[in-house]
Amino acid sequence: VRAYKSLKPEYRATIKDITRRMAEGMQKFTVVNVVKTAEYDEYCHYVAGLVGIGLSQLFADSGLEDPAIGEAEELANHMGLFLQKTNIIRDFLEDHEDVNEDTGDRRVFW
Repeated sequence: VRAYKSLKPEYRATIKDITRRMAEGMQKFTVVNVVKTAEYDEYCHYVAGLVGIGLSQLFADSGLEDPAIGEAEELANHMGLFLQKTNIIRDFLEDHEDVNEDTGDRRVFW
């Protein structure tokens, strides 16, 4: 909390906004099974797309990037989805082989 409070107000505002949006979105996936591609994309948006959006906003707020980077949410979201899906593909075999001893279920990507 001390570190958060030491940040510039614009950084805190971005972190607060992205964290809120992520929490609200991820709540949905505690009760929804991902079956359709659109649901998969939405899941990836909440776990990684918002991270990309937040980082882009932070870079723009810092002055290290053009302000337009912080406004390009669709581009930042796509980059986050790309990275998340890359991680899912990389871990596919491990997830498939990880069987819950109590239920016999295999781990899925989330």
